[in-house]
Amino acid sequence: MSATITSALKMPGKPWPSKAEGPNPIADTLFHLGLIYAAAGAEATKVTDYFVRAADGGHAVAMYKAAFAYFNGVGITADPTVGYQWLKKAADAGLPDAMNELGNSYRDGRGVTVNNATANTWFSNAALANNADGMVNFGLSLDFGRGIQRDDAEAFRWYRKAAARGDAYGMSNLAKMYRDGRGTYQDYSRAIDLYLRAAKFTRI
Repeated sequence: MSATITSALKMPGKPWPSKAEGPNPIADTLFHLGLIYAAAGAEATKVTDYFVRAADGGHAVAMYKAAFAYFNGVGITADPTVGYQWLKKAADAGLPDAMNELGNSYRDGRGVTVNNATANTWFSNAALANNADGMVNFGLSLDFGRGIQRDDAEAFRWYRKAAARGDAYGMSNLAKMYRDGRGTYQDYSRAIDLYLRAAKFTRI
């Protein structure tokens, strides 16, 4: 059960910044108890309760995990609106993964009304915070003119940044740009190399 709980609630993709631990030692303790109970295979309701209590105490990563508990109905009744509210708090607290996921929420209408311009603001914030998913998502918006003026050169730049961080989607989209000569010169050899590198990742 622990693997299911962990994947459903989601974990940020990068080491947690110290400020995300929050100033409240009680909240930090509750958060780590939630992690331990999840690893031990405890009931989802118990795990989620610890994360929500830690989130209430100001723990940013707990806010992120509480958001996905509400999105996915893990250990608690599903409520996308409440999930969005926790995700917004985590993003406002400076968690890059939350910034990117908040962009996804605005793009997809997950707990909030679709707003591509606001989605792009959060994708951009995540990208500037060195979040590879944010880089790819902002690149895609620029690539397809989704809520923003299309800009092949800028899309190429963000795909390249994501690829440099080892992101498979970044590599695949960068390959596409080299293949089509958009935002850069056409180079089939580089496109093939990037596609092959991206294909080694299971997420593609």
